[in-house]
Amino acid sequence: MSLSEAIRTVGQPRPLAVPDLWDLIKAADRVRQRWPDVQAAGTAQEREALAQKLKDRVERDDWDNTRLSFVIAATAAVFDLDRRDRPDLDRTREFLCAEAGASTSETFLSGLLRTYLDSYVPNGAHTAALATALRGATPRAGATARSLLKAVPELLDPKNGPGRLAVRMLQMPDPHTELSRLGVRNPHGAGFMNHTHLSLTERIRPNLSERERIDWYIGWLRPPGREEALTIGADRAIEALIHPWLYTHPGGELRTHIVETLIELYGDPRIRSGGVWAGVDKRHMAIIHRWLTREDIHFFTGVVDANQDSHMWPPRRDFWLELYNEGRIDAAWVALSSQALAYARQHLMRQDAKNADTRVGFQRARQNTSLLIMNIGNKIMVDGCHSYRTHVFDQDDPMAPKLFQEGYDCDEIMHASDHRPSGASKSHSSIPSWSRWVRDMINADVPLSRSTRPYTKVSRSGSETCSGRDRRA
Repeated sequence: MSLSEAIRTVGQPRPLAVPDLWDLIKAADRVRQRWPDVQAAGTAQEREALAQKLKDRVERDDWDNTRLSFVIAATAAVFDLDRRDRPDLDRTREFLCAEAGASTSETFLSGLLRTYLDSYVPNGAHTAALATALRGATPRAGATARSLLKAVPELLDPKNGPGRLAVRMLQMPDPHTELSRLGVRNPHGAGFMNHTHLSLTERIRPNLSERERIDWYIGWLRPPGREEALTIGADRAIEALIHPWLYTHPGGELRTHIVETLIELYGDPRIRSGGVWAGVDKRHMAIIHRWLTREDIHFFTGVVDANQDSHMWPPRRDFWLELYNEGRIDAAWVALSSQALAYARQHLMRQDAKNADTRVGFQRARQNTSLLIMNIGNKIMVDGCHSYRTHVFDQDDPMAPKLFQEGYDCDEIMHASDHRPSGASKSHSSIPSWSRWVRDMINADVPLSRSTRPYTKVSRSGSETCSGRDRRA
C-alpha cells in the first residue's frame, strides 16, 4: 500500500454503530412505574390539555386505556393556580376527591397528596376538600405517605398547618435536615412549604437582630452542604434580615456579615437586579445599597492600606469615609488592579465564597492602579490609588464611566479629560486644597465632554465593547 493510499484510508470515517436502546427504554419504563406521581410541570398549553382531557373522561365516564400517570399529571393541572377555582372543572375536582375516598391505589393517593401540598392555600376551598379526602384515605395510603403524615400531622391542617409546623421548626437546630429526615420531599418547595417558610419568617423576624438567630435563619435559607439557597419566598427572607435595621444600625462586623451573606446567597443586587431582588421592598433595598456602598469603600481602603505606604493616602482615605458618613456618597464600586485583586483573593475574600469575583470590577491598564468609582449626587467621581488624579464627570456625560461594570481602563478615564474643559480633575499634591475641590465639585456644573463617544466597556478578560451600559441583569 502506498503512503497516499494509507493516508486516504486513515482519513475515512468509520461508520458509527447504532446503540441498542432497549435497555434504556426498559429502564425508563421502570422509573415511570416506580414514581408515576412525579411529573414534569409542562407548558401552560400542555397542562390545559391534560385538564381538558381528564374533564372529558370524567364526563363520559370513559377510562379505557387510561394510564395512572396521566391521571396524576392531570390532577396536578386541575388543582394548580390557573385552574383550581374554574367552575368548568368543579365536577372534575369533586370526582378526584370522591375517588380518594374509595381508591386503594397507593400511587394515586401519593400523587393526590403531592398535589395537595403543592397547591396548598390556607383556608382555600380546594385545600379543605383535598385535606378532607386525604384524611379519610390515609389508612389506604402507601407506607411512605403514612409515615410522613404521622411524623408531620400539621400537613393535613387546611387552615393553620404552616403556622403550626413553623412553631415546631423554631425548636429544630437544623429544620431543613430534620424535615427531610421526616419525609418532606422538598422543604423549600411551593404550596404548603412556602406558606410554612413565610410563617417561620414572620415569627423569627423580631429576633433577627441577634447573631445566633441570624445564622440559624441563614442555615434554613441555605442548609449546610447545599449549593443553592431557597428562592421561593426569598424576597420576604431578605426583608426579614434587614427589618431590624430600618431605624437603627448594626455593628460593623454584623452588618458586613449580613450583606456579604446575602450577596453570597443571591448575588449582588446592583448587578443582578432581577430575580429574588425584584420583589424586595424599596425601604429595605435602600438599606442594602447603603451597606454595599460602605462595604465597597471600606474594601477599597483596606486593599490600598495594605498595598500603598504613601503618607498621602491616609488623609484621602479618611476624607472619603467622612463623605460617606455624611451621606454624600450614593453608590460606590471598586475596580482592582491585577496586583490588588491577587492580594484581595488571598487575604480578604473567603476562598469558598460564592459570587466573590463579581463583588469588584477589574482595572486592566496598570498593574498597580485600583479605582474607586462613586456616584455623588449628579456626579461620577473616580479616585485612584498612588498618584492617580481624581476625576469628576456629570453623570449624563457619555465619557463618564458607569458603576458596576466588569472592567475599566484607568488610562481611558484619565484621557477623557482631554475632551473636557480644565478643572474636571485634580491631583492630591495638597490634601486640603484637593478636599475643598471635591466638595466644590459636588455642587458645581461640570460641562459635558466634547466627544460623543461612549466610555469603552472593558471585560475582565481585557476585551472591549463600546457601550455605556452597566452589566446589571
